[in-house]
Amino acid sequence: DGDGDAWVEKNEFPHLLPNLLYFCRAWECFDNIDADDDRRLDFEEFKKALSALNMSLNEEEAAAEFKLMDTNEGGVVLFDEFCVYLAKKKCPVDGAILTEYTTSDDRPTNDSPTAADTAEAATAA
Repeated sequence: DGDGDAWVEKNEFPHLLPNLLYFCRAWECFDNIDADDDRRLDFEEFKKALSALNMSLNEEEAAAEFKLMDTNEGGVVLFDEFCVYLAKKKCPVDGAILTEYTTSDDRPTNDSPTAADTAEAATAA
């Protein structure tokens, strides 16, 4: 819904599909980082995934980034917090960057790393 009226009109539908793909790939990444499958990221899982997320941080910097993600201060990062973090940091998922909503022009290129590649690297870390 690009105009905020809570309905997806015909002219907005082409934007819906890339958004669905983006969030599906973001979930795939999140789920692969979530080693214990509790649908929450703890700090240890986040630290193990840093290289897969193309982030080179020391312990203090990692703790600060984790705190930025954990907006409800629950000690773990939920998927919605993860998505907000991706948007704020303008992190690409399959080459696309979502800050509000994507457009059909934001589709990834064929040479962009996929979320599956990122998730696989996180699992190996």
